[in-house]
Amino acid sequence: MTTEPIVAEIVKTIDGLVTCGKLWAYLFGSALRPDSMWSDVDILIVCEVEKDGQLARDTLSELCALYPIDLEIMTSQEEVEFDFIRSENCHGSPPRFVTRAETSRSAKIRGNREQIEL
Repeated sequence: MTTEPIVAEIVKTIDGLVTCGKLWAYLFGSALRPDSMWSDVDILIVCEVEKDGQLARDTLSELCALYPIDLEIMTSQEEVEFDFIRSENCHGSPPRFVTRAETSRSAKIRGNREQIEL
């Protein structure tokens, strides 16, 4: 099995979230290395508003029970403090976003959304 169907389900689920602030989801770890056998799908969710992190965790809990998903959630402030995106190589050039959820009051910005190609 490849990671593609798992990532597609994650993208679909996150895209459906109605959040209070911006939320970014990143893919990292062994699933990004095409030459290695992946053990799980590592997802980092960074949110502007702390309660959006709990919303994402609750919403993704069923997928986490079905698939080997390692879900890391932090606020944008925590991400800056820990420098997680850089230290875990969560992005290349350009940044490798899985998806980006917007608030219900804002339109979805499709042009700024890039999906991972595995």
